[in-house]
Amino acid sequence: MKQSFYTVESVTSGHPDKICDQISDAILDAYLAGDSQSRVAVETFGSHGLLVVGGEVTSNADVDAAQIARDVYREIGHEDGLKIITNIIQQSPDIAQGVDTGGAGDQGIMYGYACDETPEFLPKGVVLAHRLTQGLENLRRNNPDFKWLGPDGKALVTLEDGKVKTVLVSAQHSKFVTQEAIRALLTERLIKPVIGDISGMEILINPTAVLRPTRGSPAGKLWLILTEAFCLMAVARFRARTRQRWTGRPLTWPALPPKTSWLTV
Repeated sequence: MKQSFYTVESVTSGHPDKICDQISDAILDAYLAGDSQSRVAVETFGSHGLLVVGGEVTSNADVDAAQIARDVYREIGHEDGLKIITNIIQQSPDIAQGVDTGGAGDQGIMYGYACDETPEFLPKGVVLAHRLTQGLENLRRNNPDFKWLGPDGKALVTLEDGKVKTVLVSAQHSKFVTQEAIRALLTERLIKPVIGDISGMEILINPTAVLRPTRGSPAGKLWLILTEAFCLMAVARFRARTRQRWTGRPLTWPALPPKTSWLTV
């Protein structure tokens, strides 16, 4: 019988990708707080100490996007310096003329499904991965024994035929704690409470490298939340596959980038 595997990833609030999400969300919230009819299309990009916020907005609200971005960055827990560039302009009149009378300001394609595996009606792997990263956040923010944890972190869970096969946790940390201590503490205080009996499972904690503060923060990683292009490519591939099934024509579709991080949960 064919075995079924799948892996799910979740990241903490201090992960570079999630930082961009939170900054964009906070800017949107500020516009809506000042003008409930705001239409906001804002993206956030960062790389090695630089943050760029740009997009198009239709709103009567006056929002300081740079200050919001800086506040979110500090509230998350990052303390390194950050240069911020903003370029937010009025929404294109070509788009506005089609939506000023009550239409949607933009469009998106979302895919997902509900199931009865968990009380959350989500697949088990998704729920477990999120619980692990939520646990990392709680330990860092609320437990004095885990002051050595940094804001960046992630968790992956692999399931085989519905059973947990592998658990991976990577956590940014102080240079004053050893990998042995990190492994012992996170296994006992995070993984076991979330997963339960880990007998026979592969447990990986910071498996590839030491994730110290400057390496885990945006100073050590290029970060970008611009998912539209990836979604459009995925849709194009789906349409090409569907067309082939119905017509028998050869497939012609744009190649996806070599990294498929856009599939990350």
